[in-house]
Amino acid sequence: AGGIILGLLNTIVRPILKIIGFPFVLITFGLFILVINGIILKLLEKAIQAIGINGVSYEIHGIVIFAIAVAIFTVFNTIANTLVKK
Repeated sequence: AGGIILGLLNTIVRPILKIIGFPFVLITFGLFILVINGIILKLLEKAIQAIGINGVSYEIHGIVIFAIAVAIFTVFNTIANTLVKK
């Protein structure tokens, strides 16, 4: 269930955030993508909590852990996007 929600967020919300944040992506030489990925992870957390499926939970506690999760998510997202484009 979490993978489906993440896929929907990446397909629908991420492009919208990239369009809105395009000036910031240019100014920060692409580092603003980390912020966009952080927003996606927070939305995933909120969506999973809102749906309330038994046995499915997703929580990240602490800013350092959240930053590490965003960095890992960004790396995997970049690899997946590279593989899909080829």
